[in-house]
Amino acid sequence: MTHLRVAVLSIDALGADLLWKFIDEGELPAFSKLVSSGAVVERLKTTLPPTTAPAHAAAITGCYPVKSGVTGNLIFEPSTDRAFMYSYTAFGLDSRSLLVDPAWCILERRGFRQLVVGYPLSWPPFVRNVIGAYFNYDLHLKESQRLKVSLKDCEGSFKVGNSCVSLRAGDRGVILACRGREEWLEVGGWSSWLPTSIKGSRGFFRVKLLKLGGDFAEIYVSEIFRELDTIEGGLASKLMEGMEIYPGTGDGFGLY
Repeated sequence: MTHLRVAVLSIDALGADLLWKFIDEGELPAFSKLVSSGAVVERLKTTLPPTTAPAHAAAITGCYPVKSGVTGNLIFEPSTDRAFMYSYTAFGLDSRSLLVDPAWCILERRGFRQLVVGYPLSWPPFVRNVIGAYFNYDLHLKESQRLKVSLKDCEGSFKVGNSCVSLRAGDRGVILACRGREEWLEVGGWSSWLPTSIKGSRGFFRVKLLKLGGDFAEIYVSEIFRELDTIEGGLASKLMEGMEIYPGTGDGFGLY
């Protein structure tokens, strides 16, 4: 018995109007050969928005964004505190953002042998025979921020990833609590490294108490580092004064 092999290629960022124009002009001989020797479906509607993640999700699920769950390259999750921070936003090119099964899950259940190479939304893999991580949530564990935390009866809290940080104000600082650990933080002081995770991607962050008012605490939250490979604390604090960010090495910021 002869087994039929089917290859599906996805080429991003080339609109159909430009594709046909350049094929007709002889500028894309490789594409011309693919079209003449393969199968072509015309007059398809694109997704809204017509960006990489929703379009690739539609291609491998057969569903529009409202059903696939992939509504953009970055997807805001209502359960999080802040809408416009990458660290608190799901990544549309990650397989964990899908709400329905992609084609490779269906094919595996049907007994088909397949190989997925670098396709968006294929990583982390749900099936065997996936080569090469595409993107995952780790890519966006990088956003520092300043917060103004409201204090009621000298207490307040905020979230970083899945970690809740509680504050209890004193005369010249706050008692900071996170994941069963407490420490004293004076105005101008940095906390120790605190753990968190976002969609299973683990990391560490620090906070600095910038200002303490009667009913608020102004907090600086560092970017989230996957590993504690950072610049020495004293030097980082001096750099932060000029850069307004807590820098790490090889992860978002470097020294030049």
